[in-house]
Amino acid sequence: MQEGGKSSLLLRACQLVHQYGNSPMCVSPELPLEIAEFLRHAGENQMAISLIMNKGLHKTSAKGLSCLAESLRDTNQTQLAMSQIEEWSDNNGLLMEKALSSASPDGSSARLRLVAARCAMDVKKYDLAREHYSQLPPDKLSARGIQFEMASATLAAGDGEGAVRLLRPIDTFEAKKLLAEAYILAGQAAKSIAVCKNLSEENSNGVSHLATLARACYATGNKEECLASWSQLADRRPLSLDECVVYASHLVWMDHCREALSVFEHCLTHSLLPETANGALISAVTSVPDSGERSAAYVHHLIRQSQKFPEKFDLATHEAVARGLMRQRRFSEAVPRAKLLLLIAPDSSVHQLLLLDALHGAGMYEEAQGLIGTMLSSGATAPFEMGIRTAPKTGVETKL
Repeated sequence: MQEGGKSSLLLRACQLVHQYGNSPMCVSPELPLEIAEFLRHAGENQMAISLIMNKGLHKTSAKGLSCLAESLRDTNQTQLAMSQIEEWSDNNGLLMEKALSSASPDGSSARLRLVAARCAMDVKKYDLAREHYSQLPPDKLSARGIQFEMASATLAAGDGEGAVRLLRPIDTFEAKKLLAEAYILAGQAAKSIAVCKNLSEENSNGVSHLATLARACYATGNKEECLASWSQLADRRPLSLDECVVYASHLVWMDHCREALSVFEHCLTHSLLPETANGALISAVTSVPDSGERSAAYVHHLIRQSQKFPEKFDLATHEAVARGLMRQRRFSEAVPRAKLLLLIAPDSSVHQLLLLDALHGAGMYEEAQGLIGTMLSSGATAPFEMGIRTAPKTGVETKL
């Protein structure tokens, strides 16, 4: 019998047992779980999930839950897998203890902890993933593939030195790339550069490490090498959005602000920048004389960011938003921004003038007159630089 025909018969047999699994024909209680395992390895994850869930196999054994979680993860249902693992942990407590092979001779609890770690990585719960990896039995943890996974979780959790310790013994191209990242986080950028250059020698056509090399050069203050690395990467393939943000920030650092602004605006047409990029973005805009007329995306980004993360915005960022709105003649929107500046720094004559300009542009002349009175009563001299302003609706000239 040909292999394809045999596979079809086996799959049909699984379907029949799945259908009649509760009948007396099912002589072994382990049979449904063995079938579920077969289905998962055959790529029939949805059938395996249905069989396990319908028969409650995930509630009676770590092996059944592992099979379910792996099938859910393979079908992009990681959150559901995690919720099932958490429910099991609450009910059985196996994941609260070190999953030593002696605790489960068949290795099922170690397998469950491993899939729990991988699920945690998928949803970016890096500390939880690291905890699960660290509590695997020594024989599992010594495997190079698992050690690499744990190093990835350790690096993602922010422990560069810990990741370096785990990655040094692993002699693979991917491990060396991660090691270069770990060295940067560990404050050893010179070692990261050395690793990246070795990778270039091993694979002259490889480009995946060039962004890491650029970041390492940035960390060591080497502008020329940093720019060369980014240029080489951009010549080989399009930069990802995350790479574009870092590249633009590096361009600002290298005083290439006009080029940086172009990169930032390209990013903003696709996504909202992380708030960590705001400082470099503000520097780029304020350093390019004509940027106000063409940086609507920049202003829109900062407005959205300030609405989403108001507690993370400092005085300079709020001022940049207000001035950007003014350049676009969006005076009514600039008024509350300027008022916010005065709440933060009430004695700032610069921000008082900014609010005065915004009020006048928005046609809020009575409020502007009140502000002028406040400024004059406080002894401010800066308003006299404003010259003569006329309120069209009243025809009253105000001499400052």
